[in-house]
Amino acid sequence: MSGKLKHVRIVLIRPNFAADANWKAMRKACSQLLSKENVRCLSEYQRAETRQLVWELCHRPEVSSHCLISGRGESDDSPELVHHLKRYTLSFLLGAVYGSRGPTLTTPAVKDFLYVHPKVTHILDLGTLTPVDIFPFLALVPERWAKWKRTVTEIRALVEGLYSTLLSTVEKRLASGERAGVFLEDVILNADSYGFDNRDQFM
Repeated sequence: MSGKLKHVRIVLIRPNFAADANWKAMRKACSQLLSKENVRCLSEYQRAETRQLVWELCHRPEVSSHCLISGRGESDDSPELVHHLKRYTLSFLLGAVYGSRGPTLTTPAVKDFLYVHPKVTHILDLGTLTPVDIFPFLALVPERWAKWKRTVTEIRALVEGLYSTLLSTVEKRLASGERAGVFLEDVILNADSYGFDNRDQFM
């Protein structure tokens, strides 16, 4: 049951997920990303990120206070080790998927991720929204009288803005004839074979 409720909330934030065809296309693309051959190709990159993480833990274990402020001015009181691990994880994923790593916590893409995704995970928790999952008729209430709809609209705009910016960096790189050999480049160049037919599906 909880899985179904989360699915309804995800669709509110990412409407493209509602289409079975879109879901199948993304699953096909992700299975290619996680193939043994592709994972082996990422091993050197992961080792480089790991070396930076170890260096930071040895030489700069304390995170500067300005690094603990999100792009929207919100502080983060997590242990400093957690911040280093967040940077490491996000940088690896950004590099593998978009070809744009995050060398510091103040890198715009890292800051945006650390701001947007906690909001997404929070809204997926039961009790944070009006139970439209259980009572679908609540979706008929106009937005001006439904704060939860305004919240979803705001978070959807943040999510779409984040992914659209990252997607644009890949599109510009391909348009200039450059390749970084990353996941989203492969998806864009082989969109037809995966089953994608519009830009929004890449986000």
